[in-house]
Amino acid sequence: MMSPRNHVALKQTTQSFWRACAGAIVLSLAPGAGAIAEGLQTEWVEGHNVRTRLVAGVINPATDASAEHRQIVVGLEMELGEGWKTYWRSPGDAGGVPPEFDWSGSTNAGTITVTYPAPHRMTDRSGNTVGYKSHVVFPVHVQPERRDDPVTVKLQLMFGVCKDICVPSEGSYEVTLPPSGAPPVPAVLAEALKRVPVRGSQDGTVAAGAAAEAGASVPRLAKVEAALDGASPKVTMHVSFPRGATGADVFVEGPPGEFIPLPKQKGTVGANTLVFEIDLTEGADVAALRGQKLVATIVSDAAQSEQSFVLK
Repeated sequence: MMSPRNHVALKQTTQSFWRACAGAIVLSLAPGAGAIAEGLQTEWVEGHNVRTRLVAGVINPATDASAEHRQIVVGLEMELGEGWKTYWRSPGDAGGVPPEFDWSGSTNAGTITVTYPAPHRMTDRSGNTVGYKSHVVFPVHVQPERRDDPVTVKLQLMFGVCKDICVPSEGSYEVTLPPSGAPPVPAVLAEALKRVPVRGSQDGTVAAGAAAEAGASVPRLAKVEAALDGASPKVTMHVSFPRGATGADVFVEGPPGEFIPLPKQKGTVGANTLVFEIDLTEGADVAALRGQKLVATIVSDAAQSEQSFVLK
């Protein structure tokens, strides 16, 4: 397992990692002229055991398709070679390189929000990492500054793919959505949106805007107990999975720069309630975490949610 010191150092030197590798491995992921295909998607771009593209469309929750109601969603789609993986925003105990998104070249894109579908815990001889294998789409919500003008989304991307070795990759992509008449989000992006954890409050209430049927069915923190003093500080979480615990897992993030060990499943309490424990002796700075808000991403095969709690 990567030590906490090295874990933090890795986060602090990601840019140096890319610069150092740029001269050693060249992967051209930038689409050429005419790369925008019909259906608001870029052509596939081939990399080292990965290919990537942007897909895009709109969601219209209202019956009319006016610019006032449309929601623009872009998706970064990755297909990975057999046995290769890429990383979630928090890559796990063994380290890794999360994707870095640069949208600064976009026009008429006032707010751009990247979301992450439910990740998976992956264990190999290097330890535990968190991310994706085979295929993943990262949904990106775009709020235009001017609803009656086209929106051009430009992405400069840096990410890593790993198997026995890790390979840095980078790419540039561009897609333009007209102010009206844009197609609905493609099926692959619609499916990814379903896998984005529903956000909830500290008491487990589903946030406004979530699907109405999700409230009673998403997994949630039933109880959190923290023992921060003494020689064996830990956090114990009782996690309820109303739709079944198949594929259940929990990932916890703290403030930027603070390391949180991956939770371990310790048992069950009643039907569909699992107990997870975070052993804070595995490199966490307990003093720095005390009183801080942590975010638990709770996943299963049936549903997923994101819930915060204060460590006290």
